[in-house]
Amino acid sequence: MVKTKDLLPPNLQGDKNLEGLCEAADKVFAIEDKLDKLLVYLIDEVSADVLPFLAWQFHVEGWELSGTESEKRTLIKNSIELHRYKGTPWAIENALKSISIDGK
Repeated sequence: MVKTKDLLPPNLQGDKNLEGLCEAADKVFAIEDKLDKLLVYLIDEVSADVLPFLAWQFHVEGWELSGTESEKRTLIKNSIELHRYKGTPWAIENALKSISIDGK
């Protein structure tokens, strides 16, 4: 990544007043590069290291039982609907199905 101070004209590159401003701009650009990880509602698109935080946010139950990344993403995607029908046979069967367990 190009540093902001490297984009300044040569006569301004040694200016101590602009160094702080350039460092702040670099931090903003670094955050901007990570915005794809902040699009948390695109469950299939976020990186896997974000999934535990999404599971916590959506109160996912059965997280510990899920083995694969695909099962974890499915649990997160279904969590709102499962909470709506929490405790019903339908919700229990679908929660188990999300983690590849057949149950009646």
